[in-house]
Amino acid sequence: MDEVAPLLAGAEVAYVCGSSRFAEFAEDLLIASGLSPEAIRVERFGVTG
Repeated sequence: MDEVAPLLAGAEVAYVCGSSRFAEFAEDLLIASGLSPEAIRVERFGVTG
């Protein structure tokens, strides 16, 4: 978290795209780093084929 928080300075929106497990981890990390949940846009995808 300490490494991510400085990268979010001034951020209004964060976008996360990935597998469900990755997206959940990234969203939790962003929230724990101080970003508002309303400012996070998440797109999850699963196994194909």
